[in-house]
Amino acid sequence: MKKLLALGLMLAFASAASADFVDDFESYADQAALNAAYTQLYTVEMGLDTALGYNSNQSVHPGVTANYEGRMYKNLGEELDGTNANPIEFSVMAKVADGFTWHVREYIELRGYEGAGYDDGGLQELIALGSTTSVDTTKWHDRVMSGEGWAATGVAKTTEWTKLTALIKTDTVDILIDDVYDHTSTRTPGYTFDSIVIGSGLSSAFDVHFDNVSVQVVPEPAALALMAIGGLVALRRRR
Repeated sequence: MKKLLALGLMLAFASAASADFVDDFESYADQAALNAAYTQLYTVEMGLDTALGYNSNQSVHPGVTANYEGRMYKNLGEELDGTNANPIEFSVMAKVADGFTWHVREYIELRGYEGAGYDDGGLQELIALGSTTSVDTTKWHDRVMSGEGWAATGVAKTTEWTKLTALIKTDTVDILIDDVYDHTSTRTPGYTFDSIVIGSGLSSAFDVHFDNVSVQVVPEPAALALMAIGGLVALRRRR
């Protein structure tokens, strides 16, 4: 019975996050395939890199062009709201291109509009992960629109892949770097999220690669554990 309970707990925690949106950019054969899945917002496209990825061969980045305006979006197809019991885990792998400058303005955003997707009604909430120039330019950054705005993390930007995560709860957002807690920002409760935007679209941005974008609602671990134990007990009684 103890072994069954242990197995149940392992399965519960392994399945704790239900994938609502995951993209490692490996399924796109070329730029045209990426453009069919995402809506490009500028003539200068957010590009598909088929030679570099995080533990893979592909990622996306604006590229080094005259104006660096790559930016694209995709609707989630649902409205997601983070709570203390069931937070949203929004994460991305990011790296600054080789030969980078500290003055980098490239980021990925989880957005929520009044309507059902990107630019449908007023923008209500925005969580950004990446890099800006409004605070310490040497660090990775996050932004909570309804909270503190842009904030610097305690981790310096490098050309190595780094995991940036926002754990979105009822009225707070926990920021983690490489799965290590960094700081907490406040947010206005009740706003839902409906779209992903990749790239800043800013003319003074510089090259950052993004990979393994994920938006998942994470069920409360304790509830999952109890469900698993209850199921195993029922299974034993039927034997």
